[in-house]
Amino acid sequence: MNELNALHRMRASLAEPEPVRLAAVRARVTASFDERASRVRLPRMGVRLAAVGAMAVTLAAGVTVAQNLGGVDQNGHRRTGIPGLPAGPVASAAELVHRATLKAAAEPAPQPRPDQWTYVKETYATSSAGTAGALSGSPDRRVTVERWLRVDGTRRATQVDGGRLDSATTTPMDRSAVPRSDYAYLRSLPTDPKALLALVYRQSAQFPLGRDAAAFTMIEDLMRRSVLPPRLRAALYGALAAIPGVRFAKDVTDTAGRHGVALYRIDEGYLRTDVIVDPTTYAYLGYRSITVKAHTSTDERGTTRVAKGQILGWSAQLATAIVDQPGAHR
Repeated sequence: MNELNALHRMRASLAEPEPVRLAAVRARVTASFDERASRVRLPRMGVRLAAVGAMAVTLAAGVTVAQNLGGVDQNGHRRTGIPGLPAGPVASAAELVHRATLKAAAEPAPQPRPDQWTYVKETYATSSAGTAGALSGSPDRRVTVERWLRVDGTRRATQVDGGRLDSATTTPMDRSAVPRSDYAYLRSLPTDPKALLALVYRQSAQFPLGRDAAAFTMIEDLMRRSVLPPRLRAALYGALAAIPGVRFAKDVTDTAGRHGVALYRIDEGYLRTDVIVDPTTYAYLGYRSITVKAHTSTDERGTTRVAKGQILGWSAQLATAIVDQPGAHR
C-alpha cells in the first residue's frame, strides 16, 4: 500500500475535539471537520497532507529587551536573560531543542481550573482556483478556525471565519481520540523527549503507516490544535528531532507570513512537511506541506498529479490562551 495513501486514512481517523463544518471549497485544502462525527477529514487525494500566536513585537523592541536583560555572552551574542540561552540564530535541530528546553524550564506553566477552556486560533490556506482535496491553484485565500476545549475535556466549541459559535458536549469517541488535546491530559504526558517519543510510537502503531511517518504526523497534529504546557512543547520538539529522517531548515514561512525555523520530513521522496517554530520564542507557528519534486499517485479515488514546488497544505497558529468560557479570546 502507498504509505501516503495510508496516511490519508490515519488523519481521517484522528478525532477532532471540535465539530467544525467548513464549506467544501474552503475546507478541503487541509481538513474538513464532520460536525456529526467530530472527526478530521483529510483532503481527498492520494498524497499525505498535514492538516496542521507568536507574540508580535518589533525588532527594535526585541533587541532592547535582550540587551536590557542580559547583555552579550563571550561570543558576542546577546543574552536573553535566561542562563545559557543565547539570542543568536538557531543553527540546528539540536540547538532548537536545547534552547526551547531552557526557556521552558524558566517559564511557568499555566495551571487552569477544570472548568476553564483552552483556546486555539488557526488560519488555513485555500485556493480561489478551487480544491480537489488539495490546493489546485495558488494559496490565495484563507479560512480562520477558532476552537475552544474545556480543560477537563467535557465540552468543545468552534467558530469558523467569525460565524456562529457551535458548542457541544464531547463524546466518548472524542475523549478516546489519539492524540487527545484536552489540557488535563496534556499535563499527564512525559516531558522527557525519549519517553514521550516511545509513547507516541505506541499510540500511533494502530495506524497503517510507516512507524516514523505516523509518529511525525501525530506530533504535528497535536501541536496544531493544542495549548501546550511549555515543557511538553519543548519535549515534542525533542521527540520530533529524534525521529529518523527529520531534518532542520533555517527559514520557512507560515501562511501568516511569519518566518521561522522548521523540523521537517520528506515522505516517499517527494512530499515535505514542515513543523514551523518561532526562532525567538520557540512557539509553534504552523505547518507547511510542499512537494519537492513532481509526483503521480493512484488509488481507489483515481490518479493525482502534483508539480514540484506545489503547496498542498499551509497553516498558521495565530493565538493560544486559557479563557473562562467559549467565545472568549483572552
